[in-house]
Amino acid sequence: MLTALWSVKGGVGVSVTAAVMAVAAAKSGSALLFDAGGGDQPSILGVPEPSSGFANWVESPADVALDSLRRLEVEVASGLQLLVAGRDGQAEPALPASRVRLGICLLADAQRSTIVDLGQIDRSACGFTEAVLGRADRSLLVTTPCYLALRRAQNSLHRPSGIVLIDDPDRALGRRDVQEALDAPVVCTLSRTAAIARSVDAGLLLARVPMATQRAVSRIL
Repeated sequence: MLTALWSVKGGVGVSVTAAVMAVAAAKSGSALLFDAGGGDQPSILGVPEPSSGFANWVESPADVALDSLRRLEVEVASGLQLLVAGRDGQAEPALPASRVRLGICLLADAQRSTIVDLGQIDRSACGFTEAVLGRADRSLLVTTPCYLALRRAQNSLHRPSGIVLIDDPDRALGRRDVQEALDAPVVCTLSRTAAIARSVDAGLLLARVPMATQRAVSRIL
């Protein structure tokens, strides 16, 4: 099961949401967190930055063993593997398309949950992003109930299969407004909490995901 998380505006919490979802998935099985959106996952999880990642495998000779991609994954907790993009935190549009698609298919292992942090994408999204969204079993837009964010999402070329709503009680728009505007169901509602912020700032998210947040993301899994 491959789940892609993305947003149309920066700073809404895509990377933290992806990390929390991967940590929750690893508690009930095995999970891969693929950091393809900006390279923040090692810092969020409080682990060292891996020296190589997906882009390095894509650019390797075609006769390199396919299982070598799995060897680039780093275990960051029991049952949880991390794979980075390998190019200053981002996958580049110039990477060979067929090799990219093959790599993504290899990562979409039915025996584990694969969570892809795509970060912010726009109308000029690269071929890598298109390949991930084309293969994803679920495409989840992470957004706040912000009018400007919803306008951007409506104008996006990408249509989500579901929405992760970052609750903001100060906004005039609510869950129903978001669903109607984007014609997609809200599959999970997460609250911005000081506990999550403190865990991320201290690099302790692996050990300190609030139970209420874990329960909320578990509904998606």
